[in-house]
Amino acid sequence: MQYNSHNSPHFSIGEAIGDLSADAIKDILQTDSYTLQPATGGLSGAKLYKVCVDGHDYLIRHTSGIFGSKEIHQEFYIQEFMSNKQITPKVYYSDSNLGIIVMDFIENTLPKGRSPNILNNIPNGLDKIIKLMRTLHKTPREDKNLSYRIAQDYIAYSLANTPQDFLQTAYVEIIKSYVKKEWPLDQLVITHNDFRSDNLLFNQQFQLIDWELSGLSHPLYDLAYFSNYQAISQDESSDILSLYLERMPRENELGTFKTLRGFAYVFSAILCLPGLAADGFKPLNDYYHHLTNDTIRQIWDKVDNGDLDINNDMDEFSISMRLLAEAKEYL
Repeated sequence: MQYNSHNSPHFSIGEAIGDLSADAIKDILQTDSYTLQPATGGLSGAKLYKVCVDGHDYLIRHTSGIFGSKEIHQEFYIQEFMSNKQITPKVYYSDSNLGIIVMDFIENTLPKGRSPNILNNIPNGLDKIIKLMRTLHKTPREDKNLSYRIAQDYIAYSLANTPQDFLQTAYVEIIKSYVKKEWPLDQLVITHNDFRSDNLLFNQQFQLIDWELSGLSHPLYDLAYFSNYQAISQDESSDILSLYLERMPRENELGTFKTLRGFAYVFSAILCLPGLAADGFKPLNDYYHHLTNDTIRQIWDKVDNGDLDINNDMDEFSISMRLLAEAKEYL
């Protein structure tokens, strides 16, 4: 089947809209009695500030949005909606025109990183996360005008913006296979689309943060994306899908899940490629084979241990090629 865009908006990771002035913070908090310190995190280049007012800690997030200022309203709308369900920290204030949202600051006891091992010290941690995911997907869509956020659209866009001679032909063919593959549209719910341990907080309960990519997609995509970052093997797919469905999966559900795991691997792999090409990075054959013998679990461990640096062009490219090779196994 030929690719047919679902009209997910294109995005680019940009900078925040400057610094917040003292007067702006005073207007937001309705007080000039506060302490402030910079915080870190987020996909979009957002600037984060931890603010204490009368002994209560808040997080101010100031962003330009990865889809541009016109799309920030969807991110903020979904985040506010999910805060009422305690899926994300409580939101107190937002202004999508200025790109500012204020929420509870949660002291995270979950180690940051991509390693699947970070959940091991939390009793029934996986069960709790899957329950959180199910609650997200079962939340009714009150706004009928929410936009798609479908990985296949971003894969096609990134491929179109990556020079054809930038990659070896075999890797281009893997990407093209997913562009041509049929995206499952039998279900459409609110999804996070970046559901992984780096975007989870834990302090007595799990909560989900960083809603830049949230929108309408297939519910099993969140599970597929999470499973990839948990380095769950194809043989283990049935187990985690059973946990999510609360029953044994049917054959068609296993097939859909396999397809979406492949899409998730390609999505994670290709997003950096247009930028690397534009910056003049020249792939060498060694980069294609650098991580060939590493499992996905070993790669995430190396990232967390500092043996691989996702901000280093060579390492980022090598990881992308390894993810594309993994995606081939899900075709």
